[in-house]
Amino acid sequence: MHAVIARVMVRAPGGESVRSCKSDAPASALITKFVSDSGAERFQIISNLAHELRSPLHVLNGYLEILVEDWTTELSEEPGQMLARMRQSASELTQTVENLLEYISADAGTQAAVQETVDLAEVIEAIKPALTASARRKKIFLVWSIEPGLKLTQSDRRRVASIVSNLVSNAIKFTKRGGVTVRLRRIRVRQQWVVELAVTDTGIGMERERIEDAFEPFVQLCSSNSREHRGLGLGLSLVRRNVNALGARLEVRSRPKLGSRFIVHFAQAPPQ
Repeated sequence: MHAVIARVMVRAPGGESVRSCKSDAPASALITKFVSDSGAERFQIISNLAHELRSPLHVLNGYLEILVEDWTTELSEEPGQMLARMRQSASELTQTVENLLEYISADAGTQAAVQETVDLAEVIEAIKPALTASARRKKIFLVWSIEPGLKLTQSDRRRVASIVSNLVSNAIKFTKRGGVTVRLRRIRVRQQWVVELAVTDTGIGMERERIEDAFEPFVQLCSSNSREHRGLGLGLSLVRRNVNALGARLEVRSRPKLGSRFIVHFAQAPPQ
């Protein structure tokens, strides 16, 4: 996430036109159309591709889930680890596709406004298994501290889940040693009751002047040019969009080599 800014762009290898490709495959024609079309048409192509990936990825994840649950204890250590890595990679790719679809939908203004009561315990239970598996694979800790009975009124479950999931997965991604702590609690801030989400990691951190860059779409701040950390760089951009859409408040505290803390305050009615 730091030091070097990597922007994602699409171009033909060596600067040549993609039209020079000899393949008649549909993928080649689609890439050619992508390069030549206008911005709006490009977004539609990306959206179509993401939707085409979504269904087979969900099927793949389902079968891998069954294999991991039913066969891991029957396999020796090495095949078991290979199966776990396959499951984790499929999960990460699925999250990338979901983030891309969410970004395109928000950019096109097609996300419907939702006003509902959100049970935060239910949100956490839904996203917790995949995030726990990701942390376990990296051999770092992931600690959840959730105050019971927390609910948000006039909110949007999908946006809240996206905020929590992207903040935690981002923290896991950029943490090599130590781990990540997630805390949800009700507090008073400036005479107003809020639900505070705090995601704290012991990762690589970032300099103050780099924080704003981290929220730009399709941008990753990396420790080197090697693109050690996979992803499109959409997670934090989606976090900021969803925070703004919910009328919440986002704060970031970070120091290089010491880690980061992302804090979100969701407005809430006073406790009964």
